[in-house]
Amino acid sequence: MVINPYDGPGKEYNSTFASWVSTLQSDGIPLLGYVTTAYTALPLSQVEAQVSDYVSWYGIHGIFIDDVENVHGYEAYFTSLSEYAHSNGVTYVLGNPGTNVTTSYIGIFDNIGTYENSGAPSVSLIQAYTRGGPASGYSFIAYNAPLQSQAYYDAMAQYVSWVYITNNPNAWTTLPSYFAQEMTELAATAT
Repeated sequence: MVINPYDGPGKEYNSTFASWVSTLQSDGIPLLGYVTTAYTALPLSQVEAQVSDYVSWYGIHGIFIDDVENVHGYEAYFTSLSEYAHSNGVTYVLGNPGTNVTTSYIGIFDNIGTYENSGAPSVSLIQAYTRGGPASGYSFIAYNAPLQSQAYYDAMAQYVSWVYITNNPNAWTTLPSYFAQEMTELAATAT
């Protein structure tokens, strides 16, 4: 689950939010704290400070880095950010360009978000974007998409380890109306 109190951890510690985080973590739900780099427009130190706040304020050990560049030339920025997160107790870093990346980005993050768009991607598109890499290294987000079939999730499991598909036009406002059915299908997915 990606959490985003205020385009990052917020300006200060929030005890109510900390209580929710604690409950989710005790229920075994992996949490990733959201940060944006604004496609490297934000100073690295500012993004690193947000990572540090998630760890120290809320005990979160996963980070979702949004607005990741996908072309050559920005690898040093993202390598530094990923290494900083790992050196500060973060065990899982997901970098989200939301599209295909050049091969120079592979290995910078624990997982790369290869698709973020309206409609569910085809299996062949995700297969091409993951280049035969391990499913554990890739994920995608699809909004404004209908519930997918069990066969779709089974096929995708070969290429990605995390998916978020919603029928909402804005992926982040509410859970999909078919959330319970989607969870049932994902739980039954053959890996």
